[in-house]
Amino acid sequence: MENREKDYKAHVLAIPFQSPGHINPMLQLRKKFIRKGLKATLAITKFTSNVMYTKSDIVQIDIISDGYDEGGFFVADPVPISMARFKEVGSRSIIELMTKYESLGTPIDFIVYDSLLPFVLEFCKEVGLPGVAFLTQQCGVNYIMHQFYHGKLSNPVSEFPISIQGLPPIESADLPYFELEKEVTILRCFVFLLLTTAKFSSLTINWYS
Repeated sequence: MENREKDYKAHVLAIPFQSPGHINPMLQLRKKFIRKGLKATLAITKFTSNVMYTKSDIVQIDIISDGYDEGGFFVADPVPISMARFKEVGSRSIIELMTKYESLGTPIDFIVYDSLLPFVLEFCKEVGLPGVAFLTQQCGVNYIMHQFYHGKLSNPVSEFPISIQGLPPIESADLPYFELEKEVTILRCFVFLLLTTAKFSSLTINWYS
């Protein structure tokens, strides 16, 4: 279908990591894009659409599949397996979504994705679209993770308060909870993020909590 004349600068597809703490910052970023004259679509999974209130009067919301439509991403398989399935099924689902908007005359111009989903960058390169990673965690959390990853902090932490340049003294209750060995799976997921950060072509950061 031939594209009709646009009343917007570009159509942005946003693909968040499927949890409230990641969806909400992505949603707020989309609203900023709209105020700048862009068209924005937020892609959530079928499972997320069934368990969360995700309506918005400003941002268009559409559905993709991550391969876990019934039970959700976290309860089915270990994270590495879930991520691999999200990559396989999600990539096909995103293609279907792009085809839909192409047929409607409002094709996707670029994709913003959660930095915990680095496979989306590979997808963008394959389909020839610009891809921008968004670190949805507050920047202070990312900085603390950076300290753990580079061995400047030990896990678990043995002494408090922790002193990190640029941050106030950090007590046990101030740390991301998964750094206290309460959620090793999420910690590994963030380590995977840090291993792939250098591959991002573009990067945006959440400066606010």
